[in-house]
Amino acid sequence: MLLTNIENFNLNQIADSGQCFRWKKTAKDTYQVIHRNQVVTISQTAGGTIRLDCGEDEYLETWERYFDLAEDYGKILKSINPRDEYLVAAGNAAQGIRILWQDPWETMASFIISQRNNIPRIKATIERICEKWGNPIPYKGGVVYTFPRPEVIAYADPAELEAAGAYYRAEYLIEAAKNHQGRVDAWAAKDQQEAFKILTGFHGIGPKVANCICLFGLHFTGAFPKDTWISRIEEEHYNGAFPYWKYPGTAGIMQQYMFYYERMQQGKI
Repeated sequence: MLLTNIENFNLNQIADSGQCFRWKKTAKDTYQVIHRNQVVTISQTAGGTIRLDCGEDEYLETWERYFDLAEDYGKILKSINPRDEYLVAAGNAAQGIRILWQDPWETMASFIISQRNNIPRIKATIERICEKWGNPIPYKGGVVYTFPRPEVIAYADPAELEAAGAYYRAEYLIEAAKNHQGRVDAWAAKDQQEAFKILTGFHGIGPKVANCICLFGLHFTGAFPKDTWISRIEEEHYNGAFPYWKYPGTAGIMQQYMFYYERMQQGKI
């Protein structure tokens, strides 16, 4: 499947945006992506052409939505206040980022694992958990693994989760999995505020992780997660508080632009 004339889409920027942990870079500008029980290899040429190793039906049923390709990010970029020099620069630098439509349960578990952790360790832990408790998917002569369902993690041995790299977060994962089984109302929440309230009721999920789940798992793009990077940006450029209320429904996208841009400025990307 070939896609041309897709603007504001950059695979490398999305991969480095901190929202996804299972993308595997297999070649220059090429990634293997697993979503639920499907896998695709996607690549992008210097001219912007996108190639996916799937047919049109699978693309329309799964990947178009997953990559948020129906959204007009050019319009979102144009909504940036031109007097906000920092955000304008961030948007220009990170204009290829899109908010993925990831599986909510996987997003919840992944960001629980992300607490007080770094990206290489997060990825390694998630991969070990998938290999042990996920389902195998034959792919290109090898095998990849789905993210394990909550009913599996709910009854996993805590010691084995700890050994896989979850450490103290193992109990949070198990409790979240058990709650998820009978408490899926977070996924059916009518708005971001309701979802946030439900999520912060889970043991081990604070405001930052709840906002990450709202943004990256439930696609409430008005959610504005604050980590040390964003807090530093707010202190240095916004007198301690970014005016996210000026961007209703898109504040989370602005957060991604700033997060990527600041890390790029600091040589982390």
